[in-house]
Amino acid sequence: MTTAPPEAQRRLLEVQALDTRLDQIAHRRANVPALARLIELDSQLADLETALVTSRTAANDLRRAVAKAESDVEQVRIRAVRDEVVAERDAAFAELDADADRVSAQRAEMAAPLDEKLMALYEKMRGRLGGVAVAALRHGRSEASGLMVPGTELARIKGLPPEEIVFCEDSGRILVRGEDAF
Repeated sequence: MTTAPPEAQRRLLEVQALDTRLDQIAHRRANVPALARLIELDSQLADLETALVTSRTAANDLRRAVAKAESDVEQVRIRAVRDEVVAERDAAFAELDADADRVSAQRAEMAAPLDEKLMALYEKMRGRLGGVAVAALRHGRSEASGLMVPGTELARIKGLPPEEIVFCEDSGRILVRGEDAF
């Protein structure tokens, strides 16, 4: 059986909360609205460039000169808009990266005093269970599964030493017992 002091188990719950926050930040970073606008603008630019080539081959010298001048002006406008969109994306990325750096530093500080075996178990379970390896046992309910723990199992858990690690029967995640566990 894996054991860890109750305070280490509670700290592991806090590490889990920080890892969940990092996952949320990464998700938000991958879905910044400015990315879709950049793709749309690149598509518009490609359409405009195709139209320019077609008009050059079909028009006389004068028309070609006018079309080229108009096209050049339009490309400058599109590039100006695109540069604004790129700046907006870069600013959003910078903000998210700074947030991720802060949360990573908090996580490193929170995880530093924890036992290597406990952290190895945590990381292994986190990878296997979709990022969430630890949850609280509160008022007889597993926050890992959202289900009430059967009375016989609660009685068994109550009888265990506080440093004994408990697992949720339904989700397989570590359950951390606090003052409000039962």
